[in-house]
Amino acid sequence: MMRQNLTWKQLVDLGFIIAGSPATVREQLREALKSMHVGQLMILQHFGNIPHELTLKNTQLFAQEVMPYMKDLWSEWEDRWYPKPMAETAQTRQAAQAL
Repeated sequence: MMRQNLTWKQLVDLGFIIAGSPATVREQLREALKSMHVGQLMILQHFGNIPHELTLKNTQLFAQEVMPYMKDLWSEWEDRWYPKPMAETAQTRQAAQAL
């Protein structure tokens, strides 16, 4: 079976796509992250021609009902990739005051 001929259901069933209720996404995403040892994700909340309102709902559901359940994964590792705030110096304070 060629990938371009797969239906949405087949893509989900084969694990190419993680989709469903927040509980389903939590379970499947957590398992995928653990099995692949992944700590950084890029999540696609908008695809195809779904309406803007549905994209906003997807984003809100993911932030409130999925992300919190992933925070403990790999908590023993230092995250060297996520941006950190710059150290405050006299120069950065002066630049902030100029704004």
